[in-house]
Amino acid sequence: MIRQRKLVTPFKRQAGKTIFHISRKLSFTKRLIMFLITFLFVFSTLSSCSQTPPHSSLEEPIEPLVTGQEPLQGELSLRGRFSVLNPEMKVFALSVSHNGEEILFSSEARTISKLDDEANLLWEIASEGLPVCAALTEDGRFTAVGTDEGKIYFLREDGYILWQTSFDGEIEHLVLNKNGDKLALSVSEEKKSTLYCLDKWGALLWQMETDPLQALSFTSGEEICYLEKGESDSIFKVIREGDLLWEKEAQLAAFSAEGGYFVLYNGIELQYYRLGPDEEPSCLWSCRTGSEKEINWLGLTEKGRYLLAYNTFAAGNNNFWVYNHDGLLLWGRRIPSGALLDFSSSGERIVASSWQEYSEDFSKIVVMDNYGNTLREMEMASRIEKNALSGDGNILALAGSDGNLFILETPDAESLAGENRNLEEKNGKSENGEQAKILYRPVTFERPEGESYINLFFFDEEARNLIPVNRSVKAAPQLLQTAVNELVKGPRSSSGLSRTISKDINIEVEVKEGLVYLDLPAELNRLSGSTQILGLVDSLVLTLSQFSSVDGIQFLLEGEKVSFLSGEGVAVDKVFSPCRLGDKPHIYLPYRSGDCYYLFPQENSGLKDPVGLVNAVIRESSAFLPVKPRLREIKVYEKEIILDWEASFTELFPPGGSPKEKALAELFTDALLLTLGENLPPDRLIFQVEGKLWTPPEDYTLSSEISRPFFINPE
Repeated sequence: MIRQRKLVTPFKRQAGKTIFHISRKLSFTKRLIMFLITFLFVFSTLSSCSQTPPHSSLEEPIEPLVTGQEPLQGELSLRGRFSVLNPEMKVFALSVSHNGEEILFSSEARTISKLDDEANLLWEIASEGLPVCAALTEDGRFTAVGTDEGKIYFLREDGYILWQTSFDGEIEHLVLNKNGDKLALSVSEEKKSTLYCLDKWGALLWQMETDPLQALSFTSGEEICYLEKGESDSIFKVIREGDLLWEKEAQLAAFSAEGGYFVLYNGIELQYYRLGPDEEPSCLWSCRTGSEKEINWLGLTEKGRYLLAYNTFAAGNNNFWVYNHDGLLLWGRRIPSGALLDFSSSGERIVASSWQEYSEDFSKIVVMDNYGNTLREMEMASRIEKNALSGDGNILALAGSDGNLFILETPDAESLAGENRNLEEKNGKSENGEQAKILYRPVTFERPEGESYINLFFFDEEARNLIPVNRSVKAAPQLLQTAVNELVKGPRSSSGLSRTISKDINIEVEVKEGLVYLDLPAELNRLSGSTQILGLVDSLVLTLSQFSSVDGIQFLLEGEKVSFLSGEGVAVDKVFSPCRLGDKPHIYLPYRSGDCYYLFPQENSGLKDPVGLVNAVIRESSAFLPVKPRLREIKVYEKEIILDWEASFTELFPPGGSPKEKALAELFTDALLLTLGENLPPDRLIFQVEGKLWTPPEDYTLSSEISRPFFINPE
């Protein structure tokens, strides 16, 4: 039900002050009384507004890059930063006008604010209730805001409230058409939803009851399209003047910028439609996605030129795909897990930002072009929770959970080409960033004082194998729960590894008589693809297997036993037996993931010959060693093993070697030490070259004797 509409004029603001106009014709006494009344009113107003966090856009902008982390091709240009001085400020809505000159956001401070493209505050108003929805027209002329208390505000570009009205319920979705002369909104009240369409003066055009909505949009012909969550399946509907025109089952939907095209995803295939002004939607093409991964997000550029599809699980080769308007797959690539995505109207700029990639709350920002090339890649020491790209693709707004709003400028093709030429002239064609990244962490034989190492298993970059890493944590009585929590946090930044479990998932651990119960939340039962589900199960089993107190592992879902996860045939009704490295002999092989190197233990299938063990390490190392070392002879004594190499072995240790050369030398000798030490009685290696005792150059640190326990791939 719509209540009576009121016209409200906000106080005029200038330099942060509220101005009241007092007639000069009043007598001195009356003016004095008016002044005292005004003073008391302003004082009480400021007191009542004290809960709104202060903010600033005047201080020197901070550099958002993480120290020591260099972007791929230079950094994004920071134009300005706006701060709400509250470390846990939630931003509900973030929008940027087409030319990027106006940025709109609403926040938990119960304010709606508009900034310019250098983060200067243009205006700000307070709202009744939390402003959970906000929309900005392409030209920035009109703004609509909806709150959790059912309030709607309609503002012009200078912040003047043209009108406001109220509904019974919470505003869940709100959209403006291109010109701002129509407003559609969904109101939720007592387990039911109502869709309203209003004109630019707030007059009701029509209304209809719906199930809860997942997406809402206007078309070019002024129809309203929405995705409705039904009792069993989601339904996509097209409404024309308040009447149902067309409907179809779908899991996801995306609309082109001008509204003439839309795409549906039903869990199996993509379906591409055109919607004419006087006809029902017509399907132009459909195609299967060609991937075991389920699509979690869809985007469609202006005039339906490019279709963007994304799966939130990043482990593996590709999780982001771009199709053209004929359904041809143009390219695919891997982007971070759990990314927020936005794109310019033409699709020539695509932005992905994610804080779920690493264990730390760093956010990874990737700017791509429409060919899948990375234009910028950077990390920020902030959890980015909203991003918005201007329609022309030149301005990017990022909202962090720490109360910071960053305004950045994306590169154009001409400036990027110039930067690339400068980089080539400065650095030649050698590898960049090598100094800033630790390529390999050698085996260690000591625990940090007062701490424990726990063994965690993460996917390599392509999700082919689970790689163990040892993470140092504070010694605690509940190490099993700690280990699971650390696994959920994910790998460290710049590790080249991928998470197996979505970040911030809560998995409860309970132990009864040696049996560990892992209680999974319902969202993990919605995973798709056997790779993702097997990675989840195997990484948890392997991580918990390191504890000698664990006799078995049982999976639960919301406290109940289940036979399968996600219907993918991955059985979890059995009790999983521990898989401990120490139960059987292993060989330790060099392994590469991304730009980083690891020791990858594999069960020894009965290989006991010393020459065969060494050759196994050489075979796996030859893909990335500068030379293939040749063994002349190996002698095994009671307390030591002598390895006699040909002269080419010394080429692995060039004096004054680069960080990469040193990392590969340490990796190769660690693999030899652990493989021979774990499968043969002696624990010490002696290196010879052409029959003579050999020691590496001074700037190489190599381990030649094994002690236990040892910790591979320490973080």
